[in-house]
Amino acid sequence: MFRSPAEGVTYDTARVCKQVADYIERVGWIQHSYRTDKGVCLFTALSDCHSHYGAVHTVIRAELTGGMPISDWNDQPGRTKEEVIDGLKRIAEQIF
Repeated sequence: MFRSPAEGVTYDTARVCKQVADYIERVGWIQHSYRTDKGVCLFTALSDCHSHYGAVHTVIRAELTGGMPISDWNDQPGRTKEEVIDGLKRIAEQIF
């Protein structure tokens, strides 16, 4: 695992963000529940992709949700699957 000197963020974080985005694209995305037959919320996708997600969780809250709890941000009216996926991919690209 390498650290980005400018950002202080691990490359592992970028990898996990990309995995979470790919996972949501594959299984589907939902709001107001953790998991259904239509998909998973962002929080569940993060948990499913990485069992030790503390640092990744911190980066997502800082870079994607503006400090808002991930579940609250995920469930905001008007939020879209594309917005979630694009945000995760943007974080991954900024780290590399």
